[in-house]
Amino acid sequence: MLDGYVRVSQRRGREGDSFQSPTLQRGKIEQWAALHGHQIAKVWEEIDESGRRADRPMLVRALERVEAGETDGIVVARLDRFSRSLLDALADIRRIKESNGTFVSVDDAFDLSSETGSLVLNVMLALAQFEVERITAGFSEARANAVARGLHPSARVPIGYLREPGTPLTVDPVAGPIVSELFQRRAAGDALVALTRFAEERELGAPRRWTSRAIKEVVRNRVYLGESRHGEFVNPTAHEALTDPLTFDRAQHHGRSTPAVSRGEPSPLASLIRCAGCRYGMATDLRGRGTGRAQRRYSCHRKYPSGECSAPAYLAGAVAVAVEAHVVEAFFASVGEVAAQAEQSGGVALAELETEAERAHAAVENLVADSATYSAVGPERFAAMVQRWQDQAHEAELAALREREQVGAWTPERVTTLREEWDNFEVGEQRQLLATVIDAVFVFRGPRATAATAHERIHICWRGEAPADMPSRGRRPSGPPTRFVRP
Repeated sequence: MLDGYVRVSQRRGREGDSFQSPTLQRGKIEQWAALHGHQIAKVWEEIDESGRRADRPMLVRALERVEAGETDGIVVARLDRFSRSLLDALADIRRIKESNGTFVSVDDAFDLSSETGSLVLNVMLALAQFEVERITAGFSEARANAVARGLHPSARVPIGYLREPGTPLTVDPVAGPIVSELFQRRAAGDALVALTRFAEERELGAPRRWTSRAIKEVVRNRVYLGESRHGEFVNPTAHEALTDPLTFDRAQHHGRSTPAVSRGEPSPLASLIRCAGCRYGMATDLRGRGTGRAQRRYSCHRKYPSGECSAPAYLAGAVAVAVEAHVVEAFFASVGEVAAQAEQSGGVALAELETEAERAHAAVENLVADSATYSAVGPERFAAMVQRWQDQAHEAELAALREREQVGAWTPERVTTLREEWDNFEVGEQRQLLATVIDAVFVFRGPRATAATAHERIHICWRGEAPADMPSRGRRPSGPPTRFVRP
């Protein structure tokens, strides 16, 4: 009893007679099964799924059925329908083999039970991986060239510009000045509703209907600074700008020099700041909201189902602002130290691991091309030798990937950029960055503090330092609240 697997990368709107691939694949699978005396239990179909994804739901289910002993293997029409990634395909096929299952590719005329099946499989998967990488590299080069030439990568021409095929954007003599004025009005503090009326009255992009969301999309689009951007490729002087950097920046902050406090996310320390008296998260809000003099406030909830806090903490006003500033500075000091250590030692280890991976891949390529060794040792031992080197290459690549992620998490350049752009981040984005290295910030109850002594009232628990049993949603202590003791 075998399962079939069918995959199509892109439907692209095709239906009926113009979309025959799934039917053809299914027919080849069923014809092979009938010819070799096998029964197909189920054919799993995945449409609009890339062969580079390792977590395709239908493929995962088919593999689980083999491992559970529900089926004896998987049949595909062609190998590239199974996977376009060498490492992912080998990992999945290894799972099938370890479960005593078989794998069959009909068009490629082989299965794992044949004497040379493993060898042929490794070679063909390597070719499929090479083709994907070749196509990807070509597309990346084309994107880089297009951006360098100043071309706008989107099919949609931004309002305020005109475009001839194969040329950079040019300013629309009618709509361009209106877009420039829209930026100036937003930078001066005009509300979104007022700007929608302004765009409608000037018939900007008519017959388009303007909404607050559409206005936001315009003022946040860096194309109006003269940029052409596609992924990691950026050309800052691709075409004539419709606004200047200062006006653009003020438009993001609604006319203010710094971002407004978001009411939905009032603090970058929300969910991080806790009362040391009970270890519960502190409430964060703005005191005096609507008076024009709103101040940050952190307060302990005091009473809980399990008991009452014995030393509820409280911060407000300048002291709360000073605590936030201290935590941010401590954050940059911490990640700066990590970046320096990574630059000093991480690069060496990463280079060694990448060299090892390249060496293993080169050994595989040389071995596959060595017909003399194949003749000398025979198909079975030769396939085992190739498999062994493939395993080593796989392990080396995984080790290099883990090291690359660890080293690349913080670099001196990224730390510098974050510090420069910190005030331009949304409050929620600031909190996410802090949470990458901070588990909790505990606040202690004590004598009245000032902005200069506010840092003495807190203790920062870096990653891995916070108590494992801190109360949280879905995990409430059964006994009375427990204090956090400063280490």
